[in-house]
Amino acid sequence: MRIQGKVILFFTVFFVLLLSQGAFFIAHEQTIFQREMEEKGVILAENLAELSKEPLMNYQFGRLINQIESIKGKTDISYISIVNEHYMVLADTRKNLEGWTYSGTLVSSTKLDFGRNMLVVQAPVYILDVQRGMVEIAFALDVLNKKIRENIFIFLLFFFFEVLAAVLFAIVFEFQLVRPLDHLAKAVIDVTPDSLIHPIGKPVHSSVEIKRVSRAIDQMKTNLKQAHEEIISKTKLATMGKLAANFAHEIRNPLEAISGSVEILSYDVEYKSEKASYLSIIREEISNLNDYLENFLEFTRVEPVQLSSVDVNRAVNDTLLLLRPLCSKKNVMYDSNLKEGLPVCLADLRQLKRVLLNIILNSIESFENNAKKREKKINISTDVVGEHVNIEVADSGVGIEKDVRDKIFDPYFSTKANGFGIGLAISKRIIEQHKGRIVILDSSKAGTRMRISLPVHEVEFEEEYSNS
Repeated sequence: MRIQGKVILFFTVFFVLLLSQGAFFIAHEQTIFQREMEEKGVILAENLAELSKEPLMNYQFGRLINQIESIKGKTDISYISIVNEHYMVLADTRKNLEGWTYSGTLVSSTKLDFGRNMLVVQAPVYILDVQRGMVEIAFALDVLNKKIRENIFIFLLFFFFEVLAAVLFAIVFEFQLVRPLDHLAKAVIDVTPDSLIHPIGKPVHSSVEIKRVSRAIDQMKTNLKQAHEEIISKTKLATMGKLAANFAHEIRNPLEAISGSVEILSYDVEYKSEKASYLSIIREEISNLNDYLENFLEFTRVEPVQLSSVDVNRAVNDTLLLLRPLCSKKNVMYDSNLKEGLPVCLADLRQLKRVLLNIILNSIESFENNAKKREKKINISTDVVGEHVNIEVADSGVGIEKDVRDKIFDPYFSTKANGFGIGLAISKRIIEQHKGRIVILDSSKAGTRMRISLPVHEVEFEEEYSNS
Protein backbone atom coordinates (compact mmCIF):
# COMPACT_ATOMS: atom_id res chain seq x y z
CA MET A 1 0.00 0.00 0.00
CA ARG A 2 1.27 3.46 -0.88
CA ILE A 3 2.08 5.82 1.96
CA GLN A 4 -0.81 8.15 0.97
CA GLY A 5 -3.23 5.22 1.33
CA LYS A 6 -1.82 4.39 4.75
CA VAL A 7 -2.20 7.99 5.88
CA ILE A 8 -5.81 8.16 4.58
CA LEU A 9 -6.63 4.86 6.28
CA PHE A 10 -5.07 6.08 9.53
CA PHE A 11 -7.04 9.33 9.55
CA THR A 12 -10.28 7.54 8.58
CA VAL A 13 -9.94 5.14 11.51
CA PHE A 14 -8.91 8.06 13.74
CA PHE A 15 -12.00 10.12 12.82
CA VAL A 16 -14.35 7.13 13.21
CA LEU A 17 -12.93 6.50 16.67
CA LEU A 18 -13.15 10.22 17.46
CA LEU A 19 -16.81 10.38 16.40
CA SER A 20 -17.63 7.22 18.34
CA GLN A 21 -15.88 8.60 21.39
CA GLY A 22 -17.71 11.92 21.05
CA ALA A 23 -21.10 10.23 20.67
CA PHE A 24 -20.39 8.02 23.67
CA PHE A 25 -19.37 10.91 25.92
CA ILE A 26 -22.33 13.08 24.84
CA ALA A 27 -24.75 10.20 25.54
CA HIS A 28 -22.99 9.46 28.81
CA GLU A 29 -23.14 13.12 29.85
CA GLN A 30 -26.83 13.30 28.91
CA THR A 31 -27.51 10.25 31.08
CA ILE A 32 -25.66 11.87 33.99
CA PHE A 33 -27.68 15.08 33.60
CA GLN A 34 -30.91 13.08 33.53
CA ARG A 35 -29.97 11.11 36.64
CA GLU A 36 -29.06 14.29 38.48
CA MET A 37 -32.40 15.85 37.53
CA GLU A 38 -34.31 12.68 38.48
CA GLU A 39 -32.60 12.52 41.87
CA LYS A 40 -33.30 16.22 42.39
CA GLY A 41 -36.98 15.79 41.39
CA VAL A 42 -37.52 12.73 43.61
CA ILE A 43 -35.96 14.40 46.64
CA LEU A 44 -37.94 17.59 46.08
CA ALA A 45 -41.26 15.76 45.50
CA GLU A 46 -40.86 13.42 48.51
CA ASN A 47 -39.86 16.34 50.77
CA LEU A 48 -42.90 18.33 49.60
CA ALA A 49 -45.13 15.29 50.20
CA GLU A 50 -43.78 15.03 53.75
CA LEU A 51 -44.35 18.74 54.36
CA SER A 52 -47.91 18.48 53.02
CA LYS A 53 -49.15 15.95 55.63
CA GLU A 54 -49.97 18.37 58.42
CA PRO A 55 -51.71 20.99 56.21
CA LEU A 56 -53.81 18.21 54.65
CA MET A 57 -54.85 16.83 58.07
CA ASN A 58 -55.79 20.31 59.33
CA TYR A 59 -57.26 21.53 56.04
CA GLN A 60 -54.76 24.39 55.97
CA PHE A 61 -54.77 24.80 52.22
CA GLY A 62 -53.16 28.25 52.42
CA ARG A 63 -50.00 26.69 53.84
CA LEU A 64 -49.94 24.32 50.87
CA ILE A 65 -50.14 27.25 48.47
CA ASN A 66 -47.34 29.08 50.32
CA GLN A 67 -45.15 25.97 50.19
CA ILE A 68 -45.48 25.46 46.45
CA GLU A 69 -45.00 29.18 45.80
CA SER A 70 -41.72 29.19 47.74
CA ILE A 71 -40.48 26.17 45.77
CA LYS A 72 -41.70 27.58 42.44
CA GLY A 73 -38.86 30.12 42.53
CA LYS A 74 -36.49 27.53 41.09
CA THR A 75 -36.01 28.33 37.43
CA ASP A 76 -36.26 24.80 36.03
CA ILE A 77 -39.64 23.99 37.70
CA SER A 78 -42.53 24.30 35.28
CA TYR A 79 -45.44 23.74 37.79
CA ILE A 80 -46.28 22.16 41.16
CA SER A 81 -49.64 20.61 42.00
CA ILE A 82 -51.06 19.03 45.18
CA VAL A 83 -54.26 16.96 45.04
CA ASN A 84 -56.20 15.12 47.78
CA GLU A 85 -57.50 11.58 47.76
CA HIS A 86 -60.72 12.81 46.06
CA TYR A 87 -58.70 14.07 43.05
CA MET A 88 -59.38 17.71 43.93
CA VAL A 89 -56.55 20.13 43.15
CA LEU A 90 -55.91 21.82 46.50
CA ALA A 91 -52.86 23.91 45.46
CA ASP A 92 -51.31 24.57 42.06
CA THR A 93 -48.83 27.12 40.77
CA ARG A 94 -51.18 27.39 37.82
CA LYS A 95 -53.89 29.35 39.65
CA ASN A 96 -56.59 28.62 37.12
CA LEU A 97 -56.48 24.89 37.97
CA GLU A 98 -57.04 25.20 41.73
CA GLY A 99 -60.36 23.64 42.81
CA TRP A 100 -60.64 21.61 39.66
CA THR A 101 -60.65 17.82 39.48
CA TYR A 102 -57.33 16.09 38.69
CA SER A 103 -57.75 14.07 35.51
CA GLY A 104 -54.93 11.62 36.13
CA THR A 105 -54.48 8.76 38.60
CA LEU A 106 -53.02 8.86 42.07
CA VAL A 107 -49.75 6.95 42.31
CA SER A 108 -49.06 4.74 45.28
CA SER A 109 -45.28 5.20 45.08
CA THR A 110 -42.90 7.75 43.68
CA LYS A 111 -43.05 7.78 39.90
CA LEU A 112 -41.05 9.57 37.21
CA ASP A 113 -42.16 10.33 33.67
CA PHE A 114 -39.30 11.60 31.48
CA GLY A 115 -40.71 13.27 28.39
CA ARG A 116 -38.97 15.09 25.55
CA ASN A 117 -39.27 18.55 27.05
CA MET A 118 -40.45 17.87 30.61
CA LEU A 119 -39.78 15.62 33.61
CA VAL A 120 -42.85 14.90 35.80
CA VAL A 121 -42.27 13.49 39.31
CA GLN A 122 -45.23 12.23 41.37
CA ALA A 123 -45.01 11.32 45.07
CA PRO A 124 -47.90 10.01 47.24
CA VAL A 125 -48.84 11.61 50.57
CA TYR A 126 -49.52 9.01 53.32
CA ILE A 127 -51.03 9.83 56.73
CA LEU A 128 -51.16 6.89 59.15
CA ASP A 129 -50.54 4.52 56.28
CA VAL A 130 -53.53 5.89 54.41
CA GLN A 131 -53.00 7.78 51.17
CA ARG A 132 -54.42 11.26 51.53
CA GLY A 133 -53.20 12.83 48.35
CA MET A 134 -50.34 13.25 45.88
CA VAL A 135 -47.67 15.79 44.96
CA GLU A 136 -46.81 16.39 41.30
CA ILE A 137 -43.79 18.48 40.21
CA ALA A 138 -42.96 19.16 36.56
CA PHE A 139 -39.42 20.18 35.58
CA ALA A 140 -38.75 21.92 32.27
CA LEU A 141 -35.88 20.28 30.32
CA ASP A 142 -34.91 23.41 28.42
CA VAL A 143 -31.77 23.94 30.53
CA LEU A 144 -30.79 20.28 30.21
CA ASN A 145 -31.33 20.25 26.46
CA LYS A 146 -29.41 23.52 26.16
CA LYS A 147 -26.40 22.03 27.97
CA ILE A 148 -26.51 18.97 25.73
CA ARG A 149 -26.69 21.15 22.59
CA GLU A 150 -23.78 23.24 23.86
CA ASN A 151 -21.72 20.09 24.43
CA ILE A 152 -22.56 18.83 20.94
CA PHE A 153 -21.63 22.21 19.46
CA ILE A 154 -18.30 22.27 21.33
CA PHE A 155 -17.54 18.72 20.20
CA LEU A 156 -18.38 19.51 16.57
CA LEU A 157 -16.31 22.69 16.75
CA PHE A 158 -13.30 20.77 18.03
CA PHE A 159 -13.94 18.04 15.49
CA PHE A 160 -14.03 20.62 12.68
CA PHE A 161 -10.70 22.09 13.76
CA GLU A 162 -9.23 18.61 14.08
CA VAL A 163 -10.38 17.78 10.55
CA LEU A 164 -8.95 21.07 9.33
CA ALA A 165 -5.65 20.34 11.09
CA ALA A 166 -5.64 16.84 9.57
CA VAL A 167 -6.22 18.27 6.07
CA LEU A 168 -3.41 20.79 6.57
CA PHE A 169 -1.19 18.01 7.88
CA ALA A 170 -2.02 15.88 4.84
CA ILE A 171 -1.13 18.77 2.51
CA VAL A 172 2.17 19.40 4.31
CA PHE A 173 2.81 15.65 4.38
CA GLU A 174 2.17 15.43 0.64
CA PHE A 175 4.43 18.34 -0.31
CA GLN A 176 7.17 17.82 2.26
CA LEU A 177 7.44 14.04 2.26
CA VAL A 178 5.49 12.12 -0.38
CA ARG A 179 6.34 14.18 -3.46
CA PRO A 180 9.99 14.74 -2.44
CA LEU A 181 10.33 10.98 -1.84
CA ASP A 182 8.91 10.32 -5.32
CA HIS A 183 11.39 12.84 -6.71
CA LEU A 184 14.29 11.15 -4.91
CA ALA A 185 13.12 7.68 -5.96
CA LYS A 186 12.97 8.70 -9.64
CA ALA A 187 16.37 10.40 -9.35
CA VAL A 188 17.91 7.24 -7.88
CA ILE A 189 16.26 4.99 -10.49
CA ASP A 190 17.51 7.24 -13.31
CA VAL A 191 21.14 7.26 -12.08
CA THR A 192 23.56 6.50 -14.90
CA PRO A 193 27.34 6.95 -15.18
CA ASP A 194 26.73 10.17 -17.14
CA SER A 195 24.32 11.57 -14.52
CA LEU A 196 26.68 11.02 -11.59
CA ILE A 197 28.23 14.45 -12.08
CA HIS A 198 24.87 16.23 -11.79
CA PRO A 199 23.31 16.69 -8.32
CA ILE A 200 19.69 15.58 -8.00
CA GLY A 201 18.81 18.91 -6.37
CA LYS A 202 16.77 19.58 -3.27
CA PRO A 203 13.04 18.89 -3.73
CA VAL A 204 10.93 22.05 -3.42
CA HIS A 205 9.27 22.63 -0.01
CA SER A 206 10.77 19.42 1.34
CA SER A 207 11.50 18.80 5.02
CA VAL A 208 14.92 18.96 6.65
CA GLU A 209 15.12 15.17 6.72
CA ILE A 210 14.40 14.91 2.99
CA LYS A 211 17.07 17.52 2.29
CA ARG A 212 19.52 15.45 4.32
CA VAL A 213 18.57 12.37 2.28
CA SER A 214 19.04 14.43 -0.89
CA ARG A 215 22.51 15.50 0.23
CA ALA A 216 23.30 11.91 1.16
CA ILE A 217 22.25 10.72 -2.31
CA ASP A 218 24.39 13.44 -3.92
CA GLN A 219 27.30 12.29 -1.75
CA MET A 220 26.58 8.71 -2.76
CA LYS A 221 26.63 9.75 -6.42
CA THR A 222 29.95 11.51 -5.84
CA ASN A 223 31.33 8.38 -4.18
CA LEU A 224 29.99 6.24 -7.03
CA LYS A 225 31.57 8.57 -9.56
CA GLN A 226 34.91 8.34 -7.76
CA ALA A 227 34.59 4.55 -7.51
CA HIS A 228 33.65 4.41 -11.20
CA GLU A 229 36.67 6.50 -12.13
CA GLU A 230 38.93 4.40 -9.89
CA ILE A 231 37.70 1.20 -11.54
CA ILE A 232 38.34 2.68 -14.98
CA SER A 233 41.76 3.89 -13.85
CA LYS A 234 42.67 0.50 -12.39
CA THR A 235 41.43 -1.20 -15.56
CA LYS A 236 43.62 1.11 -17.63
CA LEU A 237 46.59 0.39 -15.37
CA ALA A 238 46.06 -3.34 -15.65
CA THR A 239 45.86 -3.05 -19.44
CA MET A 240 48.93 -0.84 -19.55
CA GLY A 241 50.81 -3.29 -17.34
CA LYS A 242 50.18 -6.04 -19.85
CA LEU A 243 51.16 -3.73 -22.71
CA ALA A 244 54.32 -2.73 -20.83
CA ALA A 245 55.34 -6.36 -20.46
CA ASN A 246 54.82 -6.89 -24.19
CA PHE A 247 56.73 -3.68 -24.96
CA ALA A 248 59.62 -4.78 -22.78
CA HIS A 249 59.79 -8.09 -24.55
CA GLU A 250 58.92 -7.10 -28.13
CA ILE A 251 60.63 -3.69 -28.38
CA ARG A 252 63.51 -3.42 -25.93
CA ASN A 253 65.35 -6.55 -27.09
CA PRO A 254 65.15 -5.62 -30.81
CA LEU A 255 66.22 -2.06 -29.92
CA GLU A 256 69.29 -3.39 -28.11
CA ALA A 257 70.11 -5.57 -31.11
CA ILE A 258 69.70 -2.61 -33.48
CA SER A 259 71.80 -0.42 -31.19
CA GLY A 260 74.56 -3.06 -31.13
CA SER A 261 74.44 -3.43 -34.90
CA VAL A 262 74.73 0.35 -35.36
CA GLU A 263 77.81 0.43 -33.15
CA ILE A 264 79.42 -2.37 -35.19
CA LEU A 265 78.62 -0.65 -38.48
CA SER A 266 80.05 2.64 -37.21
CA TYR A 267 83.54 1.09 -37.08
CA ASP A 268 83.65 0.86 -40.89
CA VAL A 269 82.17 4.34 -41.52
CA GLU A 270 84.31 7.41 -41.92
CA TYR A 271 83.87 10.19 -39.37
CA LYS A 272 81.65 13.07 -40.60
CA SER A 273 80.59 11.16 -43.68
CA GLU A 274 76.99 11.00 -44.90
CA LYS A 275 76.65 7.43 -43.59
CA ALA A 276 77.91 8.56 -40.18
CA SER A 277 75.11 11.17 -40.12
CA TYR A 278 72.50 8.49 -40.82
CA LEU A 279 73.91 6.29 -38.08
CA SER A 280 73.74 9.24 -35.67
CA ILE A 281 70.06 9.76 -36.51
CA ILE A 282 69.43 6.05 -35.86
CA ARG A 283 71.19 6.28 -32.47
CA GLU A 284 69.08 9.36 -31.52
CA GLU A 285 65.79 7.69 -32.47
CA ILE A 286 66.77 4.52 -30.59
CA SER A 287 67.45 6.72 -27.55
CA ASN A 288 64.01 8.42 -27.94
CA LEU A 289 62.30 5.04 -28.15
CA ASN A 290 64.13 3.88 -25.04
CA ASP A 291 63.09 7.04 -23.19
CA TYR A 292 59.47 6.54 -24.19
CA LEU A 293 59.53 2.89 -23.18
CA GLU A 294 61.18 3.76 -19.84
CA ASN A 295 58.52 6.38 -19.07
CA PHE A 296 55.78 3.93 -20.01
CA LEU A 297 57.25 1.27 -17.75
CA GLU A 298 57.72 3.78 -14.95
CA PHE A 299 53.99 4.59 -14.82
CA THR A 300 52.84 0.96 -14.92
CA ARG A 301 55.36 -0.06 -12.26
CA VAL A 302 53.59 0.09 -8.89
CA GLU A 303 56.06 0.71 -6.07
CA PRO A 304 54.98 -0.17 -2.53
CA VAL A 305 54.89 2.82 -0.18
CA GLN A 306 57.22 2.82 2.82
CA LEU A 307 55.05 4.50 5.46
CA SER A 308 56.46 6.43 8.40
CA SER A 309 55.54 9.49 10.45
CA VAL A 310 56.30 12.45 8.18
CA ASP A 311 56.45 16.17 8.92
CA VAL A 312 54.78 17.72 5.88
CA ASN A 313 56.53 21.08 6.39
CA ARG A 314 59.90 19.31 6.32
CA ALA A 315 58.97 17.58 3.03
CA VAL A 316 58.00 20.96 1.49
CA ASN A 317 61.21 22.67 2.67
CA ASP A 318 63.38 19.82 1.37
CA THR A 319 61.70 20.01 -2.05
CA LEU A 320 62.08 23.81 -2.25
CA LEU A 321 65.75 23.51 -1.28
CA LEU A 322 66.25 21.04 -4.13
CA LEU A 323 64.53 23.37 -6.62
CA ARG A 324 66.17 26.59 -5.45
CA PRO A 325 68.91 26.57 -8.17
CA LEU A 326 66.36 25.94 -10.94
CA CYS A 327 64.08 28.71 -9.64
CA SER A 328 67.01 31.09 -9.55
CA LYS A 329 67.98 30.17 -13.09
CA LYS A 330 64.40 30.60 -14.39
CA ASN A 331 63.83 33.85 -12.39
CA VAL A 332 60.95 32.25 -10.51
CA MET A 333 60.14 33.53 -7.01
CA TYR A 334 58.53 31.27 -4.47
CA ASP A 335 56.93 32.03 -1.14
CA SER A 336 56.12 29.47 1.55
CA ASN A 337 53.46 29.92 4.21
CA LEU A 338 53.75 26.82 6.35
CA LYS A 339 51.51 26.44 9.40
CA GLU A 340 53.46 25.65 12.54
CA GLY A 341 52.59 22.72 14.77
CA LEU A 342 51.05 20.55 12.05
CA PRO A 343 50.20 16.98 13.08
CA VAL A 344 52.29 14.34 11.38
CA CYS A 345 51.06 12.22 8.48
CA LEU A 346 51.66 8.54 7.83
CA ALA A 347 53.38 8.73 4.43
CA ASP A 348 56.32 7.73 2.25
CA LEU A 349 58.64 10.77 2.49
CA ARG A 350 60.49 9.98 -0.75
CA GLN A 351 57.32 9.58 -2.80
CA LEU A 352 55.68 12.65 -1.20
CA LYS A 353 58.73 14.73 -2.25
CA ARG A 354 58.39 13.24 -5.72
CA VAL A 355 54.77 14.46 -5.94
CA LEU A 356 55.71 17.96 -4.72
CA LEU A 357 58.61 18.04 -7.20
CA ASN A 358 56.28 17.11 -10.09
CA ILE A 359 53.71 19.79 -9.21
CA ILE A 360 56.22 22.60 -8.64
CA LEU A 361 58.13 21.69 -11.84
CA ASN A 362 54.84 21.92 -13.75
CA SER A 363 54.32 25.39 -12.25
CA ILE A 364 57.83 26.46 -13.31
CA GLU A 365 57.26 25.14 -16.83
CA SER A 366 53.93 26.98 -17.06
CA PHE A 367 55.81 30.31 -17.02
CA GLU A 368 57.63 29.46 -20.27
CA ASN A 369 54.38 29.83 -22.24
CA ASN A 370 53.35 33.02 -20.45
CA ALA A 371 52.94 35.49 -23.31
CA LYS A 372 52.14 38.42 -21.01
CA LYS A 373 55.46 38.02 -19.17
CA ARG A 374 53.91 38.79 -15.79
CA GLU A 375 55.61 38.08 -12.48
CA LYS A 376 56.73 34.47 -12.07
CA LYS A 377 55.66 33.48 -8.58
CA ILE A 378 54.76 30.27 -6.77
CA ASN A 379 53.05 30.16 -3.36
CA ILE A 380 53.24 27.01 -1.23
CA SER A 381 51.15 26.77 1.95
CA THR A 382 50.21 24.13 4.48
CA ASP A 383 47.27 23.89 6.87
CA VAL A 384 45.24 21.38 8.85
CA VAL A 385 41.50 20.96 8.26
CA GLY A 386 39.72 18.38 10.38
CA GLU A 387 41.58 15.08 10.10
CA HIS A 388 43.64 16.09 7.03
CA VAL A 389 46.77 18.10 6.37
CA ASN A 390 46.52 20.19 3.20
CA ILE A 391 49.33 21.34 0.92
CA GLU A 392 48.42 24.02 -1.63
CA VAL A 393 50.59 25.07 -4.57
CA ALA A 394 49.48 28.19 -6.46
CA ASP A 395 51.29 29.75 -9.42
CA SER A 396 50.79 32.75 -11.68
CA GLY A 397 51.35 30.80 -14.89
CA VAL A 398 49.16 30.37 -17.95
CA GLY A 399 46.71 28.06 -16.19
CA ILE A 400 44.93 25.03 -17.60
CA GLU A 401 42.25 25.27 -20.26
CA LYS A 402 38.79 24.43 -18.96
CA ASP A 403 38.07 21.79 -21.61
CA VAL A 404 41.15 19.72 -20.64
CA ARG A 405 41.03 20.24 -16.87
CA ASP A 406 39.20 16.93 -16.27
CA LYS A 407 41.85 15.04 -18.25
CA ILE A 408 44.91 16.52 -16.59
CA PHE A 409 45.43 13.49 -14.32
CA ASP A 410 44.86 10.96 -17.13
CA PRO A 411 47.90 8.85 -18.07
CA TYR A 412 49.75 10.05 -21.20
CA PHE A 413 47.69 13.20 -21.50
CA SER A 414 49.87 16.30 -21.70
CA THR A 415 49.50 19.90 -22.86
CA LYS A 416 53.27 20.17 -23.40
CA ALA A 417 54.78 19.61 -26.81
CA ASN A 418 57.50 17.33 -25.43
CA GLY A 419 55.64 15.95 -22.41
CA PHE A 420 54.87 12.28 -21.77
CA GLY A 421 51.82 13.01 -19.59
CA ILE A 422 52.71 10.74 -16.67
CA GLY A 423 53.92 13.18 -13.99
CA LEU A 424 50.52 14.18 -12.64
CA ALA A 425 49.11 10.69 -13.23
CA ILE A 426 51.89 9.19 -11.10
CA SER A 427 51.36 11.92 -8.47
CA LYS A 428 47.64 11.15 -8.28
CA ARG A 429 48.32 7.43 -7.90
CA ILE A 430 50.86 8.04 -5.12
CA ILE A 431 48.53 10.32 -3.16
CA GLU A 432 45.66 7.83 -3.51
CA GLN A 433 47.97 5.10 -2.18
CA HIS A 434 48.26 7.32 0.92
CA LYS A 435 44.42 7.48 1.22
CA GLY A 436 44.59 11.15 0.27
CA ARG A 437 43.36 13.36 -2.57
CA ILE A 438 44.92 15.69 -5.11
CA VAL A 439 42.64 18.18 -6.86
CA ILE A 440 42.74 21.34 -8.95
CA LEU A 441 41.01 24.00 -6.88
CA ASP A 442 41.21 26.77 -9.45
CA SER A 443 42.79 27.28 -12.84
CA SER A 444 42.46 30.28 -15.12
CA LYS A 445 44.60 32.61 -17.16
CA ALA A 446 45.77 34.08 -13.84
CA GLY A 447 47.32 30.77 -12.77
CA THR A 448 46.61 27.40 -11.21
CA ARG A 449 46.00 26.33 -7.60
CA MET A 450 46.29 22.67 -6.59
CA ARG A 451 45.73 20.96 -3.26
CA ILE A 452 47.14 17.77 -1.79
CA SER A 453 45.19 16.40 1.18
CA LEU A 454 46.71 13.71 3.42
CA PRO A 455 45.11 12.00 6.44
CA VAL A 456 46.55 12.86 9.85
CA HIS A 457 48.57 10.27 11.76
CA GLU A 458 47.68 9.93 15.45
CA VAL A 459 51.32 9.92 16.65
CA GLU A 460 52.68 13.43 17.26
CA PHE A 461 55.73 14.42 15.27
CA GLU A 462 57.79 15.48 18.27
CA GLU A 463 57.27 12.15 20.06
CA GLU A 464 58.08 10.17 16.94
CA TYR A 465 61.33 11.96 16.13
CA SER A 466 62.53 12.36 19.72
CA ASN A 467 63.23 8.60 19.78
CA SER A 468 65.01 8.52 16.42
